[in-house]
Amino acid sequence: MRKVLMAGVLALTASSAWAHGTGVHAKGTLKSVSAERLVVQTEQGEKAFQLSPATKFLSGSLPSSVADLHAGERVVVHAKEANGALEATQVSWGAASRPGHAH
Repeated sequence: MRKVLMAGVLALTASSAWAHGTGVHAKGTLKSVSAERLVVQTEQGEKAFQLSPATKFLSGSLPSSVADLHAGERVVVHAKEANGALEATQVSWGAASRPGHAH
């Protein structure tokens, strides 16, 4: 019984780590945004992210653009480390970034 329980815990832990990958994730309030960079105020402090042509933007579940982002928005940023900086791969805001709230 103990082995089965431990195997279940290990399986859940492994699948959770795999689902999140090795990227960086930040949730907070958008402090500033430009065509090349955004800064998010998280509970842990400010985090800056470089933007690239490959960065995807989602307002709720709809494709969007950096031009639709405004300081003060609640955002979720998924990023990767690239050349010593954090490069945003996806930026989400709106209904998808705030479960349980209407946009």
